[in-house]
Amino acid sequence: MRRLSELERRQFGMFAIQIPIFIFLAVSLIPLNVKFSLFGFAPDNTMGLREILLIISACVAISESATSREICYIKEMLSARAEKLAAGNEDARRFLLLPYGLRPDFESEPTETFLSAGWPKWSLTFMNIAVQAILAIVVAVTAITIHVMVMIDICSHPSISTEFSGGVVCFVVLADVFAALEWYSRKGLLPYRSTRWQEIFAEWKKKEPKLHDDIFELARRQHQLRGPLAQIFGRPTPIKTARAII
Repeated sequence: MRRLSELERRQFGMFAIQIPIFIFLAVSLIPLNVKFSLFGFAPDNTMGLREILLIISACVAISESATSREICYIKEMLSARAEKLAAGNEDARRFLLLPYGLRPDFESEPTETFLSAGWPKWSLTFMNIAVQAILAIVVAVTAITIHVMVMIDICSHPSISTEFSGGVVCFVVLADVFAALEWYSRKGLLPYRSTRWQEIFAEWKKKEPKLHDDIFELARRQHQLRGPLAQIFGRPTPIKTARAII
């Protein structure tokens, strides 16, 4: 828990660095004479520092990705420990997650079996999820758009040299790609590939070789009936054939 608190404190500190930089870079795109300062910097005198601020923001983002990965691993271990101690009791699992600061995904169901959620609760829950999804999409699209516009403006109006600005933009793009890959490695929908069917085919090849050969021959014939592009860029799918037969 102490390590998790330390990492979360470090993550919030990184956010506190990135947010002012993002605001300054966003305000620098507006063709208005905005008069305000934060930490001694003002938007009108940061035009020559945009490349430096962008490099700092990218470095912080790379460090934040590593910190988020470690936080994710610690939370997974704590969740697994809570599930083991709960021994299948959902209420106990939710209770054990609270001291770790891990909020359960959904609200607890009532213990009375004759109680169930009515249409007002389901409607409010759906509206809440829809509003959160819309807000998340709007914020993400806005942030990405501003980020891209800043890089385009830096390339169009370099403060030091065209080569330096181009190098900064390339570094920032690589940092963004790295952060996106790090996020997908933690939150990917399908991060693993099952080899169960390969084991089944290997077992069939030993015990039932005729069934194994028939499935692969049928998959090859089905592949030949597909279009020319599908034959060039695709391959036979014996797994789908086996699922259709079995």
